[in-house]
Amino acid sequence: MTESATARVAVVVPAYRCARTLPDTLRSLAAQTEPALEVVVVDDGSPTGDADVARGLAAELPGLRVVEQANAGVGAARNRGLAETRARYVAFVDADDALEPGCLAALADHLDAHPEVSLAYVDTDEIVEDARGDVVLRRSRRPPPEPLHEELLAGAYPCLPSACLQRREAALAVGGFRTRLPIGEDVEYLAELALAGHVFARVPGPKMLYRVRADQRSADPVAARADFLDVLERIAARLPRRAPQRPRLRARLRWLRLAQAAALDERGERAAARRLVLRALTFPPRPGQLVETLRLLPAPRRAALTPRGAGTP
Repeated sequence: MTESATARVAVVVPAYRCARTLPDTLRSLAAQTEPALEVVVVDDGSPTGDADVARGLAAELPGLRVVEQANAGVGAARNRGLAETRARYVAFVDADDALEPGCLAALADHLDAHPEVSLAYVDTDEIVEDARGDVVLRRSRRPPPEPLHEELLAGAYPCLPSACLQRREAALAVGGFRTRLPIGEDVEYLAELALAGHVFARVPGPKMLYRVRADQRSADPVAARADFLDVLERIAARLPRRAPQRPRLRARLRWLRLAQAAALDERGERAAARRLVLRALTFPPRPGQLVETLRLLPAPRRAALTPRGAGTP
């Protein structure tokens, strides 16, 4: 990979507390077969000197630029990097992920050959680390359902942003990443593309390597699910009434609300849990729907979350 003023691919790397993993990420970009790359590392106010780590690898990445900003979150860092790029295709690769050689070239070639496609993505392998940072497992992540731009609007969880290459003009057209969500900004961004009619395509071949760190696995699953629910609620509010995905999206929302209700009840947040159970119903509810809905909950949760007067299924 060499520097070129006519690079067709730009890579934005948002970095925060990633000094240990950032070198692996940047070296995976240096090993790409794409003949020219723009690489923009955005240090999002990291206290671990991520900007200095990136600059130390400049000799291996001739197209590297480093931008520093006050901490504003990963969505804002990606947007800052997007504004700094000029190539027609852009990838957002997190600073603890990596790409196998040939990944970006395969994605860019697909976009060149298919002008109707706005976003191309590859499959993902998970690299699982223990608390010391040693790799203990590599496993394939199940690909999202296809066509993803349609299935996403039915509530499917999408591909990861590091696995994607998109047209820069498409990313700009939807306003980039929202900054209000601490976790689900990537899902919301992809949903915005899908709602705007952009087409996604899976490209077999080299994979993205997604690092699963021990501290990630200890992240709050209730908060993550809350953000995902928030995104799906927004999709439901904007999806046309007769869209074929609507029935499956409603079913997905119903299941997620019940799963979240059970988790909140375990935390002792019973009032919030009951509100979610009620939201899992359609209004006016059809006969027997409350009983049917509550049966999806674990048995110990049914009585606790059954609204008064409804009986226990």
